[in-house]
Order: sequence, then C-alpha cells, then structure tokens
Amino acid sequence: MVKFESKIDSNGRIYIAKALRRSGVNDICEMQHWGSVLIVYKKGTPVSSILESLRIHIADLELQQKEASAL
Repeated sequence: MVKFESKIDSNGRIYIAKALRRSGVNDICEMQHWGSVLIVYKKGTPVSSILESLRIHIADLELQQKEASAL
C-alpha cells in the first residue's frame, strides 16, 4: 500500500500527488465519501475492481491494527 498525504488549500482544493497521477488517476476521477474515508478512482473503473482493491486495503489495515495492538 502506498500512502499519500495532501493538504486542502484555502479554496477547498486538494492536491493529488504526482506519483498518484502517474499511476493512472490523471484524467477524470470519481470520489465517494463515507464518514472519515474518501475513495478516489479513475472514472469508469468497474465496481468489481474497486471492491477487490478495498478488500486488499481492509486486510492491510487489519494487519496494521493487529501489529499495533501487539506492541
């Protein structure tokens, strides 16, 4: 997993890191927001691909939580 940090400017805009733009999110993006989570993906991405990516991300977060609890 690659983690990016971005600030929201005074106009409410967020900067998308160059590495992320180079990875394919450089055209039109779609975003979905729930609570404290924002999902950004390239427009037209099949829902099945988004779900698979989310499953992998959830598994990674669970592992991080488990490792943090073990400390």
